[in-house]
Amino acid sequence: METLWTVAIALSSATVLSIAFNPILIEVSSRFGWYEKTNHRTIHTGKIPYIGGVAIFYAFIVGVVVTEIASPLLQSELSQFRGRLILFAVCFAAIHILGLVDDFRNILARYKLLVQIVAAGVISFSGFNLEGIRITQSVFVTFGPASHLLTILWFVGISNAVNLIDGMDGLSGATSGLAALFYGVTFLVLGNLQSAVLAFALLGGVVGFLLFNWPQGKIFMGDNGALFLGFALATLPFFENSGIVRVEHMLIPLSLLFFPLFDTFMAIGRRIRRRRPLHRPDKEHIHHKLLALGYSQGRILIMLIGVFLLPAVAALLTLWLDLPYSVISVGAGWAAALLFFAVISRRYKHVDPSRPG
Repeated sequence: METLWTVAIALSSATVLSIAFNPILIEVSSRFGWYEKTNHRTIHTGKIPYIGGVAIFYAFIVGVVVTEIASPLLQSELSQFRGRLILFAVCFAAIHILGLVDDFRNILARYKLLVQIVAAGVISFSGFNLEGIRITQSVFVTFGPASHLLTILWFVGISNAVNLIDGMDGLSGATSGLAALFYGVTFLVLGNLQSAVLAFALLGGVVGFLLFNWPQGKIFMGDNGALFLGFALATLPFFENSGIVRVEHMLIPLSLLFFPLFDTFMAIGRRIRRRRPLHRPDKEHIHHKLLALGYSQGRILIMLIGVFLLPAVAALLTLWLDLPYSVISVGAGWAAALLFFAVISRRYKHVDPSRPG
């Protein structure tokens, strides 16, 4: 019961803080003219602030601190993890500040990538790595020196995947919030209280933001929010568990982040085929295709939440299934999501991409 009380404090405090911060940020942005610029890719109209990620970040940080103060159970649990909590918080802050500077100054893509690699490298070389995968109790595969490279690719990949889908009201926030929710439930089932608190505090920050970002949004999270959320979601599996992990436990984060990862891989493939720079944006992400097919932003958001839930629910079931059934469950969830992508892409080829959504 005390465990549930602890995560409830994390969720509620972060939610309340985020709800309180967002109107302040909207007012400050109005005073200083901090609005998202429109271009050929944007689908919004009007003057919309782009610093909502500030509310998410500080609601998360303060929410965790409040929870530790209010929960003796968390205080005792965190006593042995305080060093890594500070390390992760510093890296989170670095990524958040990177996104904030980019929102105001448009940093070159290679410099943004460099900062992300450095932050991920700090965590990786501090001992938080994917060193291998355990298939059975006696059979496992180790990655050796490549573990650092794989870990850094994981952090950078998730950070940018969440950022790339941040092109429509509520999409990146809803995806990240649901991922944090499923992470939190998973950690509770596994008995990882510290990780659960981080996940639910992150969820609270996103929930408060979504109240102001649901179509038609009054504020955007900006790169400062999307990059931070991606980096935080990439970090959560490593807070209490690193080294050699079980296959079932590796399938969970891959499934929770399947939607942004697959959309990103498709974008990279398009740009390679067309010989365009990987960092050059386009209007062929899944939400752009659905807009071209005539769906409203609200309907698109509901549809894509459904697509997110297919592999996410399948992954959650692996906590109670043996390995063969876990693979079947996750495979079915992934296949259903891929079928949705395939159907939409096929329909998209028969419409004019420039058609207004």
